[in-house]
Amino acid sequence: SLVGLVAVFSMGKLYSSTTVPVWQGANTFIDFYTTTVAIGALLFIAASLKELQSVDKKIYGAIVLAAVIFQAVSAVPHALSLGKAGMAAQTSAAILSSMTMVIALKWLLVLGGAVLLFWPSKQKSGSGFKAGHVYLACALLVFGELIGRYVFYAAIVTTTIGIT
Repeated sequence: SLVGLVAVFSMGKLYSSTTVPVWQGANTFIDFYTTTVAIGALLFIAASLKELQSVDKKIYGAIVLAAVIFQAVSAVPHALSLGKAGMAAQTSAAILSSMTMVIALKWLLVLGGAVLLFWPSKQKSGSGFKAGHVYLACALLVFGELIGRYVFYAAIVTTTIGIT
């Protein structure tokens, strides 16, 4: 819905307008929108399994996988650019660097969930989505994105503005 997309934009604008350098820039919007698209599509599939029995579901798996890949590809240049910015951004980069295993787990879960959902649509035989696969994909993606939110907030280092 358009209202939801505007709400996600407003949230992205709110975060990117703060004094937290790691949140400033397009990556915040990309992260918010791709999470919305991926989890929204997965929840739609999970909630509509019976109604979608006779519908070609390949597009839903492709949407989730594309959103997750776009999110991953956009995160790399953003993380690399932090080391070239001011002191607060460099400190955030150091925090993120120390969280390599947590970030790797996030991407393993997120990409694993997306691939698990997309894989049945690429198989020649079978009936496509199975309820167990959809629920597992949803759980993996949601847990991965929750870890992503933890990383998002753990990397907070503000710039010093005003009287200290």
